[in-house]
Parts: sequence; C-alpha cells; structure tokens
Amino acid sequence: MKTLITYASKYGSTKKCAQMVAAGLISEADLVDLKESIIVDLDKYDTVVIGGSVMMGVIQREVREFLNKYETRLLDKKLGLFICNMRTDEDAQAEIEVAYPKILRDKATAVEYFGGELNMEKLSRFDKFIIKSVTKERENLSALLEPNIDRFIDKMNQT
Repeated sequence: MKTLITYASKYGSTKKCAQMVAAGLISEADLVDLKESIIVDLDKYDTVVIGGSVMMGVIQREVREFLNKYETRLLDKKLGLFICNMRTDEDAQAEIEVAYPKILRDKATAVEYFGGELNMEKLSRFDKFIIKSVTKERENLSALLEPNIDRFIDKMNQT
C-alpha cells in the first residue's frame, strides 16, 4: 500500500504538517507540493492525503484545482483531509466544510484541523498588515495541534 500526500503551503506550516503525517504513517508515502504540480498518477496510490492552509476562510487555489481535477477518482481511494489555520473548534470545523466538498469529507477516513504557525519574518507585507490589524499579533506564534495530528495519523494507519 502506498500513500500520496498532496499539500499546498504558503509559509511552510502545511508542508511541516504533511511531513509529520508522512513520518507517522506505516505505509510508504510520497509528498507532492501542489504549488509545483497538480498532475499526479493516482493509479500508483491506495491512499491519498490532501492538506492546505486556509487564510481568510479560503483554502489555497492549488488545493481547489486538485480537488476539481480528481474529485471523482478520489472517491475510490482511502482518503485523509486536513487544513492548517489559526482557528479552533467550531471555526476550524466550519473552514474544513468550506475547504472540502461534502462528498469527500463523508468518504474520508480522517478529517482534521492541525492549527498553524505565524512566522512574522516569512509573511508578505500585506499578510503582516492583515494579521496585525485583525489579531494584534506581532510575534511569531506556533499553535500546531500535535494531538490532532497524532489522531489523524492513527486513523490513517488503521486498515
């Protein structure tokens, strides 16, 4: 059994989480950055994990394009879906519902939010302005939810 982990990461948190998932899986995993290509050979994989960051309520364009291209074929795979964001509980759940179509959420073995990180040095000027205006945050912040990541990995490792 082989796993494909696709992700799109603007500032690196989603990539970090995708790598953590890959390291925790019992199956061999290939990582694909959707910012480099959304074209993949799904026939090589039994399991597909999809992750993306959500900013201002919207998952990244590359993830949306991947989902649009492969939605029907993903229904034949063991599926895991995750987002990275700085929201918690109901807000994060609402963002998952906007990010991923219901048909895929219902099919998925694991659907989870992983929290996120703010690295002020990596942010664009615009993103820095928005974050400072909305959250008043001025320092780096790591709010990755390792228990959520571990729970996701456990579910994906179950046969």
